[in-house]
Amino acid sequence: MTSKKLILVIGATGAQGIPVVSALLAAHNGNPSPYSVRALTRDSKSKQAHALASLGAELFEGRFDVLGKYSVRRLREAPALRHSRRYQIQI
Repeated sequence: MTSKKLILVIGATGAQGIPVVSALLAAHNGNPSPYSVRALTRDSKSKQAHALASLGAELFEGRFDVLGKYSVRRLREAPALRHSRRYQIQI
């Protein structure tokens, strides 16, 4: 079994983020996506966030402007929390 490449999308529920996450998680030529997506959003309870979760994205709640206080490694190493669960970056 091949490992999927992990991609962190910041602003995942925004105008550019939604199509990026959708494209990354879409099947290609009948094959499953080679990517796993972690989606950073300010509101993991929004309709857009739930739509991304239904595609298979892992939701992480936080703000990019305070992300500098935290390591991106922390998001990369966080456990898989899908659909109704969320990971909140503590300030």
